[in-house]
Amino acid sequence: MCIRDRHYNELERLTNHSQSIDRYQSLYLKVSADLLSGNWNDALQKRTELSENPVLAPIMPLLDDIKQTRYKSPAIGMCLSAIVPGLGKAYSGYWEEGLVSLLTVSLFAWQSCRGFKRNGTSSIYGWTYATLSASFYIGNLYGSFKSAKRKNYMTKQKILTDAKYIFSNIYCY
Repeated sequence: MCIRDRHYNELERLTNHSQSIDRYQSLYLKVSADLLSGNWNDALQKRTELSENPVLAPIMPLLDDIKQTRYKSPAIGMCLSAIVPGLGKAYSGYWEEGLVSLLTVSLFAWQSCRGFKRNGTSSIYGWTYATLSASFYIGNLYGSFKSAKRKNYMTKQKILTDAKYIFSNIYCY
């Protein structure tokens, strides 16, 4: 019930002071609390103890996934998009959005150059498209920052979903 109600501190206290819970049951409860509360480093530290119990073997692939997970840096995504519009979104795994950003900014920049070439610097056509291009470029920078954050959030949610699935299907003897 402590896990279901997300009372992880209470669970820790109960497992440390209970005489009726054996070592593996206690470990199972502590690791489940660590994984479901997002304390993944604590769960990884208990990995060697988990490998001793075959009942808890389904947890090992999840811990391997957690250990191998690489999060995307929002700052790197934004810097990549500053160099090439849309590259930050592609870095975060959103290739389609990155391609749309690249094409949109490029198209408006091309239209702006075309307008300035035809009518000079006083071209309303050129300035309109230059403004649109700059607006989409700045929006692309912000979007790349948000895309990296969204990717990291989705990665964490997948791990939490996998942890919930595993712990709803493992029965602690």
